[in-house]
Amino acid sequence: MTRHPPNRVLAILAVLALSLVAGCGKDPEAVTVTLDKAKLVIKNDSGSDVYYFLTGYPGVAWIPASLPNIRIRPGAKITRAIDADDADLRKDGFVVNWWHEGEKYEKTDIRGADRVRKVRITPEQLAASLPPLPDPAAVKATAGELLEACKERVLLEAWASRRARGTEPSETPPPFGNEPVPSGCRDILRDCTMLKTCDTNLVAQRDARDAARAKIGFQPADYVKNAPVVDPDATAPGARSASASLPGEVPVTQQLLSACRERTLLDSWDRTAARRPDQKLEPPDFSGASIPWGCRDLARDCEAQKTCQTVLEDQKRQLGEIRARMRS
Repeated sequence: MTRHPPNRVLAILAVLALSLVAGCGKDPEAVTVTLDKAKLVIKNDSGSDVYYFLTGYPGVAWIPASLPNIRIRPGAKITRAIDADDADLRKDGFVVNWWHEGEKYEKTDIRGADRVRKVRITPEQLAASLPPLPDPAAVKATAGELLEACKERVLLEAWASRRARGTEPSETPPPFGNEPVPSGCRDILRDCTMLKTCDTNLVAQRDARDAARAKIGFQPADYVKNAPVVDPDATAPGARSASASLPGEVPVTQQLLSACRERTLLDSWDRTAARRPDQKLEPPDFSGASIPWGCRDLARDCEAQKTCQTVLEDQKRQLGEIRARMRS
């Protein structure tokens, strides 16, 4: 007597058959790239793994490497935040490069690309998707308030430290209005401007300043009222007072982004700048440039893995090697 498989087995076989048919019928080009307000969305409906890399700087060298951290599984999608305040990004746009896994690179286990497809995100598309840029006057006001709060904090802490050591004769803090802004405060402003976190940094600096005031039991109302407003655009003077030698603490991630940006752009400039073999050129100042996408990815991954200090040291080492190469 013939035995028929139970209904459950038939159902499983049917699902497997449909899955195989569906996978075979997938279009390998079925990858969509869209903007959702301030987010980039890449959806993979191709039926096989897809890898992607974002570029926005002509001349920056890169190769397609099919690595797990940039893989999008079949049927999945990734969402990447777009820096809405990045003026260079709005002006130039960027390119989404994507590919399927290709052959292995020679003498490695890393696979390349079958063929790199490029989807350009234009400035017009970004303008239609992103919110308006913040008011420059409001940005400058925040920067001035941050420098003012940071300056008072640093100088109060330095004064209190001298009092504790017995080397400060004054009973109350002197007026700090004419003192230069400590370099560490300008570092904090530069990095928070780069990362668009100055509002948060302003709150932190005010809290730290208030804590310094409370610690010494002195509310410096007179010199605070008479202190001139700090101009964030003013050039820091060359000479610094002894009390300005205590820099603000710059987060490791901000240091990493800064070092990675300089390494990436300096290496690209050195390799592509037109010059005679015996000619020495001074590289441009990259401090105002946007953070390359690869550096943002590096910071994101090291924060997730708690390895940013190690990665920072490696970026500094590579930057030193590039500078040494340029001097040779």
